[in-house]
Amino acid sequence: MQDKLFKGYQMSVFNQMLYVNLCSALASFAGLVATGQLWQALAFVTRHPEAFLLMMLLSAAATLGQVLIMHTIRRFGALGFATIMTSRQFVSVLASCLIFAHPLSLGQWCSTAVVFGALYYKAFSKAASSRSSKSS
Repeated sequence: MQDKLFKGYQMSVFNQMLYVNLCSALASFAGLVATGQLWQALAFVTRHPEAFLLMMLLSAAATLGQVLIMHTIRRFGALGFATIMTSRQFVSVLASCLIFAHPLSLGQWCSTAVVFGALYYKAFSKAASSRSSKSS
C-alpha cells in the first residue's frame, strides 16, 4: 500500500507516518475511553513517572524504525522490503537453531526452502526484468 501511495500520489514519508500515527493514536484513545481504562492509565503514569520516560524512549525507537521502513519501501519497493524482512527473520530462526540447539524437522526445512525460494525468485526475476527493460 505504501508503495502505491509513494508512486501514485507523490506522498512523502513523513506525511504517511503522520496520518498513520494519528489514526493509531485516535484508535488507542477510543479504546481506552470505551473500556473505561483512560483514567487508570493516566493514574499509573502519574504514580510511575519513570514509565513515561520508557514510553517516550519506546516511541522514539518505533519512530526511527518507521522512518527506516518507509525509506526502504520508497527506495527498493514493497517486494524489496519484504525480501529484507523475510531474510532477517530467516537469519534469526537459523541463529536460534544453531545457538540454542533448536532442531527443525524435515518438513520445516522444506517449508522454509519453499517460502524463501518463491520470495527470492520473485525478487530476482523482478530485478532482472527491470534491468532488461531499462537497457531496451
